[in-house]
Amino acid sequence: LIVVDNGSRKTPETTEMLNTIENLLASREKSSDTNPHRNMYKLVRLGPIAASLSGARNVGLKNARGEYVLFADDDNLASTSQVSTLVTAILASEADAVAPGNAYFVGTSELDLKKPALGGNQFDLGGWIPLGASTSLGVYEDCFGDANALFRRKALESVGGWDDIPGNDAAGEDWSLFAKLAMRAKDASHNQNRGVTVVPLPTFFYRIDSVGSLAKKSRRFDYRARTLLPYETNEIIESVGLGGVLKYARYDRKAFEDARAMHKKETDRLSLKVHAISRLLCARLNNENDESTNGNNNKIINGGFETETGGYVDAWLGFEKGFDWRNPNNIKNRLTRHNLGDTYDDESSSGDDSSTHGALVLRNPGFGESRGARQVIEFSSLSSNDAKVATPIYVSAKSKAIFDEASKFHRLDPFNYPKPKVSSYGVYIDLEHTDGTSTYGYTLGFSALKMWTKRVGIISPRKPVQKANVYVLYRDRKGKVLFDDIVVKELVGKNDICEGDHDALFENVEWLEPDSSGDDDDTSTNSINSNK
Repeated sequence: LIVVDNGSRKTPETTEMLNTIENLLASREKSSDTNPHRNMYKLVRLGPIAASLSGARNVGLKNARGEYVLFADDDNLASTSQVSTLVTAILASEADAVAPGNAYFVGTSELDLKKPALGGNQFDLGGWIPLGASTSLGVYEDCFGDANALFRRKALESVGGWDDIPGNDAAGEDWSLFAKLAMRAKDASHNQNRGVTVVPLPTFFYRIDSVGSLAKKSRRFDYRARTLLPYETNEIIESVGLGGVLKYARYDRKAFEDARAMHKKETDRLSLKVHAISRLLCARLNNENDESTNGNNNKIINGGFETETGGYVDAWLGFEKGFDWRNPNNIKNRLTRHNLGDTYDDESSSGDDSSTHGALVLRNPGFGESRGARQVIEFSSLSSNDAKVATPIYVSAKSKAIFDEASKFHRLDPFNYPKPKVSSYGVYIDLEHTDGTSTYGYTLGFSALKMWTKRVGIISPRKPVQKANVYVLYRDRKGKVLFDDIVVKELVGKNDICEGDHDALFENVEWLEPDSSGDDDDTSTNSINSNK
């Protein structure tokens, strides 16, 4: 067992622990030659200035004497069967390296480490099973495995060990190493090498909330420069049939910056266009006498979740597993046939911090669960089949996340946790048109911010709308969120468009696009019930 101290002497506790280990090993060196544990352990202490991660691993490799070498980072936790499992696999496969899967865990306390369970395919917080030595896919994705893997020491030395690139301490050194071993096995002159294989089981815990994780601190360009390094000779490119794909795969800094600048330019241009359209509408409507709505055209009933009848929130029905309600009058409620009685005094409303404001509360105890509320609204002004004009629809809502696990994991480990879908948290609307057809999936999504946030969107339907199915959703995510002040209205009069500050309505507006459209026979295929 070789422990490499890579300049970690930063606290009195760390220094004391390392000194204790060093003294213990020194006493064993002086013990009898018959002591079987005499030379089984080694502590290598590097200088006060830390080496790169690859440099530290190469120091461990240089000090290794066995035929096989297993690397383990200090924020990983091995299962009790990891060594025996990997040794069995490398002996059976005769591979140069075997890479296992992993299960995720959070925290460092003993209690936290008991939460994940390595059994079958059941991961409490998720995990990763690598695909293996696909050299073509390896240009684009890390399909090979994690650094926590077992290697043949001579094979590792034959490719130069871990890439230690001066000035580039980005992550991806394991990806690069596996790619070298995999392509070395494909080379005809090394036909005795068997490359990389995987153990399709988790044999260690991978910590996903480590603030010092190199993957979280690496710049994308440096990261990809390192991982593409093994592919940069023409002989290798030709041998695996990649051709000009490498140029396509490489991320170019200038191209990326140009694309980002172009994106910002287009976004600004769209904002100006929205602003111009709003001004033109106001100019036109100011010449008309349509003031009938007085800006109060909200079709949603009880959008502030303030009232109830017989213990049920007025106008709203439950979706999936229903919803909870923060009762503004502290009355016990019955929603989805449950007696809740919660007042939620710790969750201040969007109006102020008092408990006199209602709010919709959606809380999912686990991933894969969904809760929500729904309401059907009609647009009376366009209920006739003679309607010719498709009127824009204004949508707004406020929300606050008490906590949201999906966003938390994505923030901590974006490489393994994708960004949550917009449609999983927000206001979702299906439209029914006057000609009998439907359009589905307009979503006003929210980020999981721990403060009250208002989102505004505009639906510009292609055909007149007769009815809308409005859903307030929190689905397939673990957490707890609040909603308030749901508004859905037609922009039919000048007071709807030009109320108050003429610029405020379109200040941060989002143009909402549908997921799909169909006719009456297609509603079961494209509605929210089939896209949840």
